[in-house]
Amino acid sequence: MIEAVESDDLETGVAVGVHNRRSSGVRDAGVGGMAERELAREYEGYAIAARPTHPQTARMLRGIAKSYSRQADREDHRAGDS
Repeated sequence: MIEAVESDDLETGVAVGVHNRRSSGVRDAGVGGMAERELAREYEGYAIAARPTHPQTARMLRGIAKSYSRQADREDHRAGDS
């Protein structure tokens, strides 16, 4: 569907939905962005798998991975402040 529709709004909606799917539970102090880094690796893997046949979907998935990587860096910084 991503390839056929070619809509930035659709891709943004999917990315927001992916991020909103996670619960905002309590995080152990000092853990940092380990969970987000794992999600970034997971979505990067999806992007690599999709790239040969679904390049636009792969780009969207890579964007989600980068977003999780940035969030991991923020969580690392926050854990260092505690």
